[in-house]
Amino acid sequence: SDDDANGNIRQVYFPNRVLPMKQDLFSRVAYQLRGRTEVEVYAWMPMLSLDLPKEIANEDLYVREYSDGKTLVTSSWYKRLSPFSPQVQELLAKLYEDLAINVHIDGIVFQDDGYLNEDEDFHPEAVKLYNKITGKNTIIAPHLLTMDQAETWVDLKVEKLNELAEHLMGVVRRHRPEIYSARTLYAPVILKASAKKRFSQSYQKSLELYDYVVIMAYPYLEEVQHPTQWFKELVMLAKSHPLGIPKTVFKIQTYDWSREKWVKSRKLNKWFKTLISSGAKHIAYYPDDYHLNNPRASIIRDMISVEDFPFKRDWK
Repeated sequence: SDDDANGNIRQVYFPNRVLPMKQDLFSRVAYQLRGRTEVEVYAWMPMLSLDLPKEIANEDLYVREYSDGKTLVTSSWYKRLSPFSPQVQELLAKLYEDLAINVHIDGIVFQDDGYLNEDEDFHPEAVKLYNKITGKNTIIAPHLLTMDQAETWVDLKVEKLNELAEHLMGVVRRHRPEIYSARTLYAPVILKASAKKRFSQSYQKSLELYDYVVIMAYPYLEEVQHPTQWFKELVMLAKSHPLGIPKTVFKIQTYDWSREKWVKSRKLNKWFKTLISSGAKHIAYYPDDYHLNNPRASIIRDMISVEDFPFKRDWK
């Protein structure tokens, strides 16, 4: 539950030992979906962005950034927990284990908060490793790293985020051994090699480690001038990886947050058609307002419904 819509999760919809439970609702919804329809239910879970209760929250748990010679709790709107903290790993493991115990799910989708920018993470546990890379006893500014040092540091952060996800999936699989994993990545990570440093995310590594990789194909968020061509480029780059097409989910935005309005459903359906005609196998969208029917189901079902695409199911 994210009532403030700031990406920082304060409550969840299942019993657990870490966050307040808003309502014991998810288990019932998952049961009804799995029982009434032929669908698999995935839990869309925060990876790091938990707004912990005051009694257990402290600054030592959060991602830290380097700024003007100091290390401070990150100023990012995503107030993320540090993947380098053993205590964080323990808290997240409890949350994920309680999810697995209390809800019958088929998979986990790690949210887009699993990232670290260029000036993050200077958590004390991470600094120990950072200083080993630099060979110094004190922190030197990230922009002063040599090319090799910078690459080693980024690779270490990528690895740490993946290790955390792997640990959490291991905890879940004790109770749900057949469960699938999906990791959400930002579109620039697949488009530009330099984005690895910006997000501490790797498309290639994610393809190797997770069952699916969800690409946030949000043209308006990325301020793309020609969305159709941009979608084609995303699919083309996915094709360049042997596991790209079978493992990649292209998730488009249905709401334009910059203009505060919904994207027209016919435009969404056109985007879906572009992705599919370019070779995409898995497509998705976010968000969905079923109260106001945004996007309009009668329009997008042409591409999104397995009853209609790739062929109309014969019910006779």
